[in-house]
Amino acid sequence: MISRDEAMYIRDFFEQLYEHGIPVSSQLLTIELQRFSFQLNQVSVVILWCCVLRMMKKNNITHQCVTRKEQNIHFEQCIIVDFTHYVNQQIVIGRYSADLIINMD
Repeated sequence: MISRDEAMYIRDFFEQLYEHGIPVSSQLLTIELQRFSFQLNQVSVVILWCCVLRMMKKNNITHQCVTRKEQNIHFEQCIIVDFTHYVNQQIVIGRYSADLIINMD
């Protein structure tokens, strides 16, 4: 159902998003495949989605799910690094002992 060129395009699209830390779903890949190949718009979305899932399985692309918003740190990583740096500075400046520091995840 999906040609080799279409499969390669979807694989490249996935890798580009993955490198930038952007979450990728099978639904997103299916929509992108329809955008890339207009003749696939005539195929049922469910059938196309199943083809994308098979392609993902064949290429060892696994599903990763963020269950809570707090776990999706890809877009806030620089804020997290700045905050951690600030807190560490305050610990050093305040000369707090290890007994007074609590890790509250």
